[in-house]
Amino acid sequence: MRRRLTIEERESIEERFRGETLYRYAGDVCLPFVRRLKTFRLSEEEFFVAAAEALDNVKEDPGEARYVCQELCDSLQGDFREMAGDEVPDEEITLAVVCVVTFVSVCLSLMDDSTCRSCVMDLAMGLEEYARGGLDREVRERMFPSVWRRGEGGLKRWIDEYWRSGEYLTDVIHDALREEKETGNDLKMKSPVYLNTGKGYKINLIRVLNVLYELNFFKGKDGGKLTKKEFFSFVGTSIHLDLTNYDKDLSRALTDSTSLEKHLNIFDEMKKKMEDIFNSR
Repeated sequence: MRRRLTIEERESIEERFRGETLYRYAGDVCLPFVRRLKTFRLSEEEFFVAAAEALDNVKEDPGEARYVCQELCDSLQGDFREMAGDEVPDEEITLAVVCVVTFVSVCLSLMDDSTCRSCVMDLAMGLEEYARGGLDREVRERMFPSVWRRGEGGLKRWIDEYWRSGEYLTDVIHDALREEKETGNDLKMKSPVYLNTGKGYKINLIRVLNVLYELNFFKGKDGGKLTKKEFFSFVGTSIHLDLTNYDKDLSRALTDSTSLEKHLNIFDEMKKKMEDIFNSR
């Protein structure tokens, strides 16, 4: 996974895996650590997907499993850095990597399998080398109680059954994301709403939406704050309009005009329209 999941994708994964054992345990163990990620807020669904991909890679080829585990910290480091961008501090990427790898190690440690036991040792050695200053020990000590409180027996039963099955979690995840994408395309095709094509409508819409976002008019399904990119992406999809470059459009508009008055015109027009509506009662 080398990109952030959209709100719609997270909702699709939550709906598909709600009640599933691994998803519930992943949510329990990642929550205390996610709160420490100030800029790289890894969602419960992103944590789950990263752990599922690692488990699938170990399961898929036992002959390569130990190599996968030896390289897992570096592999996740590269993926998370690509997801997060250059502005996120290294310590946040490191914490996210250690949390995922530790959770994968907990899952594999419950398996009565020689390959899995060797993989657990490889993961432990990789974490010790990767996470300097005892971070791996701190995460382990804080994560284990979350697993034990829910009961490690449930996770052990799940991992045993999963390892014997021919199912791969990543296949199920990809199916859920594909269904979400098709649903999103259906929404766009079915939506009867289009933006007026006249001059200035798009940039004025962006100005208004930007202010409403900054005033906290909108929130995600789980009550969390939407990123501005997620918000503009959804609005654009619902009205057949590409708003992915909203920030560049705003920046260009500000560069083209140093007059604040020009940027306030749309809000003056809205105020005047509200007065007309009020007076016409």
